[in-house]
Amino acid sequence: ADEFVQRFRSNKGLPLLASACPGWVCYAEKTQHDSVPFMSTTKSPQQIMGGMVKRLLAPRLGLSGSKAYHCSVMPCFDKKLEASRAEFMSEGVRDVDVVITGAELLELIQERGIDFLSLAVAHLDSLPSLVGEAGGSSGSGTELFGVSGPSGSYAELTLIHAAKELYGVDLANVVFTPPRKSNTDFAEASVEVDGV
Repeated sequence: ADEFVQRFRSNKGLPLLASACPGWVCYAEKTQHDSVPFMSTTKSPQQIMGGMVKRLLAPRLGLSGSKAYHCSVMPCFDKKLEASRAEFMSEGVRDVDVVITGAELLELIQERGIDFLSLAVAHLDSLPSLVGEAGGSSGSGTELFGVSGPSGSYAELTLIHAAKELYGVDLANVVFTPPRKSNTDFAEASVEVDGV
C-alpha cells in the first residue's frame, strides 16, 4: 500500500501491478517485458511469512534463522519455484525451506495411515505473536491489519491506505464491482473526494 502511495505521489510506475501468483510473475518476466517496471516489489504472503519466521520468530525462540525450518503448504506447484528464487534468501538462508501442495500433504497423510478421528485432542503450541495478540484490529483474530478476505485483499488494503494517506479519507466499506463490458475476472472501486 505504501508502494502505491509513493508511486502515485511521484507519478511514476503506474499502474501498479500486484499478484501473489508466481506463475503470473514468471509469465510477465518472460513474455511481457514492458510490464515488469510496473510490478509491485512487495513479496508474496508466502515469502513475507517465511521472512518473519526466520528473522522474527526464530530469534524469539532462541534460534538462528538457519536453524528454523519453514514448510509452506500452498495450493499451487508454482509456489515451489517462487521459494527457490535467489532473491528470497538472506545471508545464505532461504525464507521458505520447502513448499508442499495440499494434494501432497493429503498423500503423505494417506501413506502414513493417519486417522484424524482416532488422534488424541491436543492444544496448539503457544508461539510469540508476530502481529498482535488479537490478530487484527477487530480482535477476532481473523483479520490482518483490519482487512479480511480470501485472496489477501491487496486491492482493498491499498485503496483504504491510499485514500487515508493521499486525501485524509477513512473508508469504512469498499465495494468492488465488475467494470462495464468486461469479464468478471476484473473488479473496480472508486473513491469520491470533494465531489470528484
